[in-house]
Amino acid sequence: PNGAEYPVGTALGDLTEQVSQTIQYLYKDGSTAKPDNVQAVNFSRNVTVDEVNGTVVYTDWLTDDGAVTGRFEAVDSPLITGYTADLTSVAGNPAVSWRG
Repeated sequence: PNGAEYPVGTALGDLTEQVSQTIQYLYKDGSTAKPDNVQAVNFSRNVTVDEVNGTVVYTDWLTDDGAVTGRFEAVDSPLITGYTADLTSVAGNPAVSWRG
């Protein structure tokens, strides 16, 4: 009546992760100049539990499209009249990964 019991490390939260990058655009006083640029890469893995001996085996972490790594795109800073950005762009990252 209690249902199946699964080993620790097999819950949904153990099998999914999100890696994010947030670029903030702030004035010198810390107030917001433009909305944040947020990029995220989702990773997941599968698990197999041997019902006889309880051995837990995980697959590799993969992105939603099945790749080992995801990417953050390069971002150009927004133009704000009367202000000069300290960085005109933020480089991308073509090798975002999760190793849990």
